Amino acid sequence: MKKFVSTLIISMFAFGCATPTNILPKDYKLPDYQEVHLENGLRVLFIPDKKLPKLSISMMIPTGYVSDPMAKSGLGQMVARMLSKGSTKRKADKIAKELDYKGISFSASVLPEYTMLGISSLSKFQGDLVGLFEELSLNPMFRPDELDRLKKRIVAVVKKEKDEPRTMASRYADQYLYGNHPYAQTANGEVNDISSFTLKDLQAYYQKVYVPQGAVVALVGNYNEEVKKDLMAKFSKWQGKSPAEAVLPKVEEPKGIQVRLVTKASLRQAEVRIVHLGPSRKTEDFMALRLAAGVLGGSFSSRLMDEIRDNLGLTYSIRSRFSFGQNTGEFQIASFTRLDKVGELVTKSLDIYNKMYEDGITEEELLRAKALVLGRFPRSVETSESLASNLMILRLYGISDDYLKEYINSVEGISVSEVNRAIKKHMKPKDLKVLVYAPEFPVKMQLQSIGLLEEKKAH
Repeated sequence: MKKFVSTLIISMFAFGCATPTNILPKDYKLPDYQEVHLENGLRVLFIPDKKLPKLSISMMIPTGYVSDPMAKSGLGQMVARMLSKGSTKRKADKIAKELDYKGISFSASVLPEYTMLGISSLSKFQGDLVGLFEELSLNPMFRPDELDRLKKRIVAVVKKEKDEPRTMASRYADQYLYGNHPYAQTANGEVNDISSFTLKDLQAYYQKVYVPQGAVVALVGNYNEEVKKDLMAKFSKWQGKSPAEAVLPKVEEPKGIQVRLVTKASLRQAEVRIVHLGPSRKTEDFMALRLAAGVLGGSFSSRLMDEIRDNLGLTYSIRSRFSFGQNTGEFQIASFTRLDKVGELVTKSLDIYNKMYEDGITEEELLRAKALVLGRFPRSVETSESLASNLMILRLYGISDDYLKEYINSVEGISVSEVNRAIKKHMKPKDLKVLVYAPEFPVKMQLQSIGLLEEKKAH
């Protein structure tokens, strides 16, 4: 499944079975934070937290792997991982020694629509932390020996993923839904693309993408005013302008119920993904759709789990969710089952989905979904680091901070009629794609009556 955003409360419905008991009071207020806009276009968040002697700095770059160049899939991930492999000041071994000696952790991850960098340690190293973060993020040196080693490592990871049925099923579902569109790309990329990377590729990507305009830096934890000033002084010198925003082609909507079987003879069970497009993150129905997906398949008390798992015994787990991006979104039902039960699981799941579309949800179901969503909200703001992550992603999607400030009231204020209206508008049980990853026998014959059947071999 294409996860447009990370597992933050702003983006995803959390799946669980227990009734939450940690719902925040309605008068809860977010911790104090400050935002500064630098002249180079960088936004800096300051979130003080004196409870523990630790400090972290994170940076959100508003470009992810869906923006990787054609035939260069995985380039953004390669650049991000190379940041800690050498700078204009030091080679990788000396950087690694300082990180280890001072207990400093550095991370870099690339998601579909943004890149996130982070560094953290004890507050006593706060001066070093700012300097080191500037060195790694703003002054990388891409060296050929490090690139060769990392290429081999990532190629090995990509090849190993082919032995992970759930990973591959989700990847094949993306390819089925998006076709040749950039949304079908993966973070690590394809083996042939990875093997082709050159130092010039990395340098050109870094110069184009790692610019202050649109980026957000967050300083979080037990820091003093000198460190705050030092960070602004260092990152004020960051130069570069964002290129014109690339216009992605429109994704073609599925018409009718289409079925693709991707075959692999060695599989002992079938992976199933039911997918269609959804709205972008800015939709006014964002929260209503999260609640609707929760009722359908967001917990052990959901409709899909109750019927498919508990009553029919077709699987141990089945879930549904919406994910939301800048330009589009995605709906998915995901499950797995025995090879002789694939047709039944798909048919019953589509029946349940269609019934929700036709009849909507009940007041009781909405109350349960709200309780789950509200119960998990504290996790998104219980630490200063999680609050910082949420605030940065809100800025990526152009969403006001009021989303977090008014979260509880907004959820509680949604009515059954609003959710049912959103279901009718955005759920598409008659126009979707079904991806099954399984051996050809005995699965193919079970799928032929469901929809247009297309068969491909796993690659």
